[in-house]
Amino acid sequence: MAKIGLWGIASVAVLTMLYLVYMALTFEAPAGTTTVVITPPVQPLEAEPEAVEELQERTVLPQNIFREGTQTVAVAESEPEIAEPPEEVSLPEPEPEPIDAVDAAPQIELPSLNASDSFVFDSIRA
Repeated sequence: MAKIGLWGIASVAVLTMLYLVYMALTFEAPAGTTTVVITPPVQPLEAEPEAVEELQERTVLPQNIFREGTQTVAVAESEPEIAEPPEEVSLPEPEPEPIDAVDAAPQIELPSLNASDSFVFDSIRA
């Protein structure tokens, strides 16, 4: 029986070696180049100085806070809305269960953990 396992391992090793030799003999290098050319990002257009000034005037935030003539943002002077707090709703108190229902359940005395196997098996059979 041990020789069958040894022959099985040897046959798998020989087949693996033959497969590797076949792959080495039939390997073809990929043709062409594998270099990927990425297009450069869009270059900003050189705008006329008048167009740049007009664009800066339209922007909300100033480009440079130390430059003279920067536009400031006006803040609305309105009163914030104050919502009224929601009404508090009191939930009714749940009614407690009658004591008779609790006493009606059968009382079971549980055995210790070491002796609980037979108790569990008997409970499952029942």
